[in-house]
Amino acid sequence: KDLTFFIFILAIFLIGYGITSSALLYPNETRPFVVLKNIFYHPYWQLYGELFLERIDYNPNQAGDFNCSDDPADIANGVDRCPETDEKIPSILMALYMLFSNILLLNLLIAMFSYTFERIQENTDIFWKFQRYALIREYHERPPFPPPLIIIPHVYLFFKYFYKRLRDCCNPNKDFGHVFKMTMSATMEEHLILWEDRCTLHCVLKSHRFEKEQVDERVKNTEQKVDHICYSLDDMQSLDVGKDVLKRVAYLEKHVERTTVALDWIIKRLSEKPGGKSIAAPDLPALVDRSDSESESDADTKPPEAVNRIEDLGLMLHIKSRSSPYPGTKISRFIVPNNKVSWLELFPEYQPVSYTAPTVLAKPVWADKADLIAMDPEDRPFLAFNQLDEENKVDRRCHVKEYYDVIDRLPRNPQGRTGMIGRGLLGRWGPNHAADPIVTRWRRGGEGERKELEFIAIQRKDNREWGIPGGMVDPGERVGQTLRREFSEEAMGGAVKAKVDQLFAKGVEIFSGYVDDPRNTDNSWMETVAMNFHDEDGDVFDFELKAGDDANAVRWQRVTDRVALFASHQAILKKVAEMHGATF
Repeated sequence: KDLTFFIFILAIFLIGYGITSSALLYPNETRPFVVLKNIFYHPYWQLYGELFLERIDYNPNQAGDFNCSDDPADIANGVDRCPETDEKIPSILMALYMLFSNILLLNLLIAMFSYTFERIQENTDIFWKFQRYALIREYHERPPFPPPLIIIPHVYLFFKYFYKRLRDCCNPNKDFGHVFKMTMSATMEEHLILWEDRCTLHCVLKSHRFEKEQVDERVKNTEQKVDHICYSLDDMQSLDVGKDVLKRVAYLEKHVERTTVALDWIIKRLSEKPGGKSIAAPDLPALVDRSDSESESDADTKPPEAVNRIEDLGLMLHIKSRSSPYPGTKISRFIVPNNKVSWLELFPEYQPVSYTAPTVLAKPVWADKADLIAMDPEDRPFLAFNQLDEENKVDRRCHVKEYYDVIDRLPRNPQGRTGMIGRGLLGRWGPNHAADPIVTRWRRGGEGERKELEFIAIQRKDNREWGIPGGMVDPGERVGQTLRREFSEEAMGGAVKAKVDQLFAKGVEIFSGYVDDPRNTDNSWMETVAMNFHDEDGDVFDFELKAGDDANAVRWQRVTDRVALFASHQAILKKVAEMHGATF
C-alpha cells in the first residue's frame, strides 16, 4: 500500500518532467513511439544515475559518441534527432527533478516504511494469529490430491455441499457446527460476554484517558472547569465565607487602632522635658484574643457539602452509559459522538436501539409493571414522574435537577443520549435510586504519615468488576436503611456488629446524583446517594470480611486512580480522598 502510494506520487513527477523536457529538447518530434520514449524512458533511467547529459547539454562540436542528425532521411532510417541547442531550461529542470526524486521522495518512502513497520510491530501478535488461521484454513480446504486426481476431492466436495444444504433445510433450528467454529455452552457464552464487556470497558477508559491527555481536550476541559468555577462563585453567598473574613478585618482594625494610641503616648512621653508634668497612660481598648475569634469561626464551619452532578466529580460526559455491548447481551447501542450527547444538540440521524431485559418484562416486585415502550404514546399510563409515587411507594424525583423532561409520557435521561431506549436491566422508568456505603480507614503500613486511604470493595457477580458495596432502594425504604442493609449483606455476609452500627450512625454524604452506569438508557438511569463512614482509629473492623448476596468477593482496597472500578465509583472515591486530605 505504501509502495503503491509512493509510485503514484513518483509517476506525477516523472511524467511532468518527461513531457516538459521532451517538448523543449525535441519540439518538432512527431513519431508517437519516440515521443513516449522521450517522456518515460530517459526520466526513468535518470532516477538510477544515467543522466543522458549528452542529450541535455548537446553541443554539435563536442558530440562524442552521441550520433544524431537533423536530416529527415537519416531520421526516417532510425537515427536520433538532434536536441535543440538554444534551450538551457532542461538542465535546470533536470536538477530540480533529481532533487525531488532522489532526495525528497526517497526519504518520504523510507519514512512511510518506517511508520508502517512501527505500527505493525505493535500488533505483531495479532497479525501473526490471523495469518496462521488463514494458513491453516487454506491447507484444510485445499484438495489433498494433485492433478489430475484432483477431480476426486472435487466430486466429494460437490456431494458434501448438497448434503449440508438438504440437512439444513430439514433441521433449520439445529446448529451442526463447523470445524472452525466452537460450540459453547450457555455458561461459557455468558463468561465470554462478561469478558467482552470488561475488554470493551477497558478500551473505552483507555481511549478516554488518551483523549484527556490531548492538548485540545485539555483546553476544552479547562474551559469547562472555569465555567463550573464561575457557576460556583455565583452561589458563594450561601456558604458564609465572608463572615469569617469580616471578623478578621474587624480584629485587625481594633489592633491597629490600639497600636496607634499606644505609639502616640510613647512619642509624647519621649518628647517631655525633665521636671515637667507627666502625661498619664491612655486607656487602651481591650484586645480580643484571636483564638476566641478563630474558635467562633471554627464553630461556624460547616461540614463539606455533598455534590449532586457528575460534573462535580470531574466527569463532563457519561462514557460508560454509551458503551457497547450492553451488559449481559450482544446488543450494540447506537453510536453517539461526544458532541451529540446533549439533547440540545440536533441529531436527526439518531435511531436508538430498543431493549428491555426479559427479567424486567417478567414484572418482578422491583420493576414497573407497564412496558411503556411497547405501547402507543396515547395509550401509555401516566406515572408520577418528578414526584413521590405514593401508589407504588417509589421516589421518582431526580437528584440532578428539579424536573427532568417527560416526552410522550416517557422520562428522558437528564445527562443526554445513550444510544438505547427502554429500561434495559433497570426496573424503574426514570431514576432508579441506589445507596452506596463507602467505608474507609487509614491504610495500614502506609509510607510516612497516614495519607493513604483504603475502602471496603466488593467484586460484583454480574460483571466481575470491583466497586463500592451498595444496592437498590426498596419500595418504602429509607436510604439509611438501604446503606446498612446492603453493606451487611455484601461485605459482612449478613452479620450484625454493634461497632459497625455505631459507625453507620455518623456518616457524611459525599454525592447524590446521576451515576455513569453501563445499564443506563434514554428512559431509565441510575442515581445514587453515596455516604462515607470513616473509621478514624481503625478498630471497628477487627473481624474478617465475608462476601454475600450479589458480591463474589470482598477486600480492603487502596483508594487510588490506578484501579478500574464499576460505574462512577472511582470519581466518587476521589471526592472522599479530597475530603480527608489523602492521596489519590
